[in-house]
Amino acid sequence: NRGMRLPRFIDTNVEPATTTKTYDIVDKTGNTLSTVTVPWYTSRVTYNTASLLTGFSDLNTWYHSMVATLKKPMGYGVQLLLNYTWAKTMDMGEVGGVSGTFNGTDVPIDPNNYKAEYSRSDLDMRNRFSGILVWTPTVKTGSAPVNYVANGWSLSGSYTAQTGFPITPMMTNYPSSALSGSGVSGNGGISGASVSWFNSGTAVRVPQLSRNYFPGPGLRNLDARVSRDFALTERMKLQFYVEAFNLANHANILSVNNKYSTYYASLAPLTAGNPTKGYSTTCDSTEHTNACISPYTGVSDFLGTTTSTSGVLYGARQAQFVAKFIF
Repeated sequence: NRGMRLPRFIDTNVEPATTTKTYDIVDKTGNTLSTVTVPWYTSRVTYNTASLLTGFSDLNTWYHSMVATLKKPMGYGVQLLLNYTWAKTMDMGEVGGVSGTFNGTDVPIDPNNYKAEYSRSDLDMRNRFSGILVWTPTVKTGSAPVNYVANGWSLSGSYTAQTGFPITPMMTNYPSSALSGSGVSGNGGISGASVSWFNSGTAVRVPQLSRNYFPGPGLRNLDARVSRDFALTERMKLQFYVEAFNLANHANILSVNNKYSTYYASLAPLTAGNPTKGYSTTCDSTEHTNACISPYTGVSDFLGTTTSTSGVLYGARQAQFVAKFIF
């Protein structure tokens, strides 16, 4: 499937960049691994208005998938249904749902080069497996009481496993550069000139890694049921069953740090690290004439921080015992 002319929203009250800025990507010891250069925005078109969010319909998306199914109808007491889906969704920064229609696009590094944002979609789930098994065993012995007790049981279960949605790596302590005459702080090319968005946040995207760069946590869940009917008369019967949800009590991470996770910190040239704020790397050696982008080691706000392990469909293990009289 292909989607065309989907919406994107950027701040258009920004003059085109006339210069660039280069950052040193460093390791935890301060050694330069690589450099990245981004456009640097410094002034607004008009200072009578601050941010001017403008919508365009010029983004595209691609979706490829494959589905495999194995099905065994009920026979010899066994019924089986297995489904596997492989999918790949790529786009240029769309946001799903109402937010994508009215409020946003994943913030670009350079709003004038949105094609460079082509990467994994926010909803890109690569693998998903689901299986259902029903087993009604039949035991034949020479004893009628034993046959009555051993037969009539039904065991069933369902298992789901899927990979997680991707995570965009973010950067804290980002550099600010006021848009000349605007009276508000900007963030040059790293912010994509989306001043209002970043003034309300605490982190921005890292410029050296693509959007949705890291795979998010997946999900695994096993539900099971054991049931038995006891006929009393032709029209009346008793039914007993036990159900367990998330039988293995697996902790499924349903969200990570509101999707955006801090992975790097920005340091100005000749700046020492600040371990209490989560970045111990220094940028004060003579080799760093550029600002540094350093690995972030904070405790409370780092890549992979779990924010939810329970939801409407998945949570901690639950069990219920049920008895029914049917007439």
